[in-house]
Amino acid sequence: MRSLVPLARLLFAAIFLMSVPGHFQAPTIAYAAQQGVPFATVLVPLSGALALAGGLSILLGWHARAGVAHGVDEGGKTQYYLRAGRSF
Repeated sequence: MRSLVPLARLLFAAIFLMSVPGHFQAPTIAYAAQQGVPFATVLVPLSGALALAGGLSILLGWHARAGVAHGVDEGGKTQYYLRAGRSF
């Protein structure tokens, strides 16, 4: 059972790490700005950097609980606002 922990960390961290490149692409930033995200050109790449930091912390086990908490909190808020069509 103990050998499953690294695999679980890798798979869970992959969720965050795979989303990072999209945070730095112009279409993603434009979409966020269209949805009413203030300062989207700064905040969207910043959220990508935070997703990268959270994914790496989960993968490496360094403050993993904080990385998970941040990832769940950030992702939940973002998805709620974007899917509900509300602005920040």
